[in-house]
Amino acid sequence: LVARVGAGRVLASTLTAWGALSASMSLAGNAEALCLLRFALGFAESGYFPGVLLLLSQWYPEFALGSTTAIFMTTGGVGAVLGSASAGYIMEGMDGFLGVRGWRWLFVVQGVA
Repeated sequence: LVARVGAGRVLASTLTAWGALSASMSLAGNAEALCLLRFALGFAESGYFPGVLLLLSQWYPEFALGSTTAIFMTTGGVGAVLGSASAGYIMEGMDGFLGVRGWRWLFVVQGVA
């Protein structure tokens, strides 16, 4: 599907839906709504990885594709470390700002970013 539609279109729609759903999770009123939105977010995220791999295979020559893919795979771990630190800062630093809890701010900030 990604090859037929095009990696650029799939990534654009995936990242747009990802941000919108992530930000909308801040509006969840109960656990059921949060779980439903998280399921939809997982569905929206599903096109990201194959889209990036297809895009990399189209941009880089075959001899450089292995190292390029390795760099892309490494960024996931680095992103987890940096994302966890920033998430803690957002939840603690923005808790109560404008009367909104920190965990809700986390979804808003991550959705907008």
